[in-house]
Amino acid sequence: MYLLAGRWRGGYPRYHRHPGQMRIRVMGWIRLHRVDDAYLAPSRSWRLVVDYVGAYGLVQTWRKVRSRLAERGRNRKYVAFGWGETVAPEPRAVAFLAPFHPECVAEVCVDEELVRTVGVPGGENAVDPGNGWPRRIGAVLHGTADDQAAAAVAGWSRFSGRGLDRAAADRLLLRWSAAAAAGHLPTLAALPLPPSGESPGDMAPAATPPRPQRHDRPAAVLFGLGHYAKNVVVPRLSRHLDLACIHEIDPAQVGPVADRREQVRTSAFPEPDEDYPVYLVAGYHHTHAAIAVHALRRGAAVVVEKPPVTRRDQLADLMAALEDGGGLLFVAYQRRYSRLDDHLRADLAAAQGEPVHCQAVVYEIPLPANHWYRWPTSGSRLVSNGCHWIDHFLHLNDYVEPSHVRAHKLGNGDVVATVELVNSAALSLTITEHGSARLGVRDVVHFRAGEVTVRVVDQRLYEAESSRRRLRRDRVSARHAYDRMYETIGRRIRAGGSGDSLQSLRVGCEVMLAAEEALLADGATELVSPDRRSL
Repeated sequence: MYLLAGRWRGGYPRYHRHPGQMRIRVMGWIRLHRVDDAYLAPSRSWRLVVDYVGAYGLVQTWRKVRSRLAERGRNRKYVAFGWGETVAPEPRAVAFLAPFHPECVAEVCVDEELVRTVGVPGGENAVDPGNGWPRRIGAVLHGTADDQAAAAVAGWSRFSGRGLDRAAADRLLLRWSAAAAAGHLPTLAALPLPPSGESPGDMAPAATPPRPQRHDRPAAVLFGLGHYAKNVVVPRLSRHLDLACIHEIDPAQVGPVADRREQVRTSAFPEPDEDYPVYLVAGYHHTHAAIAVHALRRGAAVVVEKPPVTRRDQLADLMAALEDGGGLLFVAYQRRYSRLDDHLRADLAAAQGEPVHCQAVVYEIPLPANHWYRWPTSGSRLVSNGCHWIDHFLHLNDYVEPSHVRAHKLGNGDVVATVELVNSAALSLTITEHGSARLGVRDVVHFRAGEVTVRVVDQRLYEAESSRRRLRRDRVSARHAYDRMYETIGRRIRAGGSGDSLQSLRVGCEVMLAAEEALLADGATELVSPDRRSL
């Protein structure tokens, strides 16, 4: 498929047509509104690069810079009005609204509520030059008096859980369809077509053909080719796994596929015919559980990014799939694997059942208004990010049952959560977005057991002391925990080792979800029964 992202290029995979969508071959495309509040765009500063090298090392910083630069085309997203002919489910001449799409595409899949039929190909109201609708692919950026309506639908996605502003969408479709019917469309900027004369919408299937696989490593499929997957997951697991297939819903994120060794699909979920030994799940948070269940039912190993679930029904499905046996699940909480975690257990020296207390203050990067972390389906900060500190606290207490979970939001937007366990261990977690964004997410965490206190800063600086003396000081690279985690997981998968325990998954997810429910209830206490038997 041909796509305009800075420049007009071919070889992109086609959009996947999800249920309730129409596939449309584009004839014209008018960009109404730029969506520039959906992605993180770090400032371009050599000072910042130097700081990142100090924190993450040269290789990881280079990966990050290269990835962010490559995403410049992906980041150009618009609300656009367009017209063309449907390819599926049946031929129709249509006008449509694309709420979060590149500068122009040769073919697009749009939800049915954003499409209006204007005729049938060859009929009285067909899309053709004689009826005011230019019958050639083209695009133009056109200022509009409907900025408010365009902003209301900007960034909308079927995956977001946000309701579509139908009034705003109808207003845009009605105005621009009427302008087209009256022959008042702006002049389209001509876009070059392939020299062979082929239709630009038919240059690539929705899934590229499978490529030969290596037989010395288990084949893996990746869901979500985002910044984290490209720069953290894939480079580290490539030593142990053969990445055979990638699922990424945004063709602009994938790029031209001709040089890719992996098969590329643009569906968000596994296809019925997919069956891989290993699944790497790094897409939208609310999709993690369904993909993991699909894999576990097939006896596969699953490496799922955090959080593993966003709702209680997802947790029930995931637990059922694990209890049926046959698959392995690894949740990628890197703090469990850090060398600093080894230090914690040694220095705190907590006996079995003895409480380890934790106080954490976390700085979180302010997110743009249309960033997907802010979608209702992604959950609050406690789900999307707070799950890290909740899990580590539970990990150090061997996932004993909770007794009380509370959460509320302060007047300045800070989120405060407290957790008490049946062994009397207590967690106090504060998440804020007020402060410096120089190096991204930052944290200061204190752990206490008996007469020992440990302070960990940014998962890099470690200091432990007792009432009598300093016990230990250490410093590790910020990338250390990720290196160790994926190396450990990769080795376990290849060796057929065990995955995470059912207890760690159940207790970790239940506490996270209870905190989320308490936050939504505006500070109400969520009680979790402590008398259930551990799995």
